[in-house]
Amino acid sequence: MAIELLESLSVRNQSLLLMLLLFASKEHEKLLDYLPKEEANTLKELAASFLAMERKDRIQLLVARLKQLLVYQSQSPLMTIEPSWIIEALKKETPFISKTIFASFSPQIFRQLKQRLGDKITGFNEDVTISEPLKQIVIKSFEKQFATMPYEEFSNELMFRDLILLNARDLIKLSREVGKISLATAFSKIGLQNTAQFLSLYHQAIQDEVIAGMKDAKGSDSFEEATAKQFLEVVFTNFHNVEDLFQKSGLYYIAYAIKKEDSLFVRQLAQRFPYAHGQMLLECRKIILKNGFIESYIEKRQKSILLTIVLLSSQKQIDGRFSQCTISV
Repeated sequence: MAIELLESLSVRNQSLLLMLLLFASKEHEKLLDYLPKEEANTLKELAASFLAMERKDRIQLLVARLKQLLVYQSQSPLMTIEPSWIIEALKKETPFISKTIFASFSPQIFRQLKQRLGDKITGFNEDVTISEPLKQIVIKSFEKQFATMPYEEFSNELMFRDLILLNARDLIKLSREVGKISLATAFSKIGLQNTAQFLSLYHQAIQDEVIAGMKDAKGSDSFEEATAKQFLEVVFTNFHNVEDLFQKSGLYYIAYAIKKEDSLFVRQLAQRFPYAHGQMLLECRKIILKNGFIESYIEKRQKSILLTIVLLSSQKQIDGRFSQCTISV
């Protein structure tokens, strides 16, 4: 919540508050009194939220945000968003607006979109005549559709919020593997007889594929029986094939794990997935929040996801840097 409030401030006030909390936290109230009263009160209230955090977590968060302000201000905030989100947003704009925005993209983003759009890029990259002030208004308005991505540095201490370091390809592999693990766990909680009865509702080919996909997956203790039943009922609704089922199961499991995370992080993580996956992740979390799923296993779910990242990395299925990480939950 504190980060979301920080995001609502001007860059000037964000920078001021971050510097005060990092280098003059004991005197911050006295120094803030030099600002207009309403502005000072807002910053004091936000400062109190940060100071209530554990010192280690607070410093890590504040430093990361300060780096983001220093480094990302010269770059497009869209740079670390999965390109399919940008494509979907462009579809809703008028041709003139789309061309204006497209012309503003950095070479890196342009290359990513060109790979996705192929020949369809023709027309988007045509020159447009627009004044610079109006162009900046159009671009800023477009960028506000997205959650600002954080500045993240790789560390050998792997924390749950480091999921955002994975690219879309690795997140898809992770959700598939987590999907197999979550299905194995859920079925183990309801017992063999109930499992057989549940799977009997589906075509034999689907039963065989699900069982084959789960046989190497080790379950965890991150489900209670009641939650396992709810989970299975939800993920076995409206899936097209077993690959789809594993992905959906994985996204639901990740949605359980992010249930108590702040909404800004949730949106940021969704934007690292391809658009369809990210939308499903957000929808899964809405269902979980609405239905009041049990919260007692959240840390175990987070740890299970981090262990899966390390395992996939050691198997060279995703970014190899994570194979040597120690886990912190």
